[in-house]
Amino acid sequence: TIVPPDTTIVPPDTTIVPPDTTVFIRDQFSTLNSQFSISPNPAHGQCVVDLVAVKEAELRLYTLDGRLLYALVTRDPKVTLLLPRSGVFLLQVITPEGILSRKIINR
Repeated sequence: TIVPPDTTIVPPDTTIVPPDTTVFIRDQFSTLNSQFSISPNPAHGQCVVDLVAVKEAELRLYTLDGRLLYALVTRDPKVTLLLPRSGVFLLQVITPEGILSRKIINR
């Protein structure tokens, strides 16, 4: 079989959505998104991560250029994070249900 250039090959069980179509996807991320919150955000030196209905989570705090500042595994429903300096950080929350990331602003 000769495939012309700029041809997209799609597996047979794939659904192709036409352009200008709105697709609503509800999955475990919408549930995970509602299972934790960060406050205050913007923060002033520290913030509290509230892990609602999460039995265990790994929290990773990154700089925006991808350097890992620290990681911890917790079963506590509330965790206070000390932020090292002013700036924007990325908090990654890893649970058995999935991974979610949020920005934290520290003033």
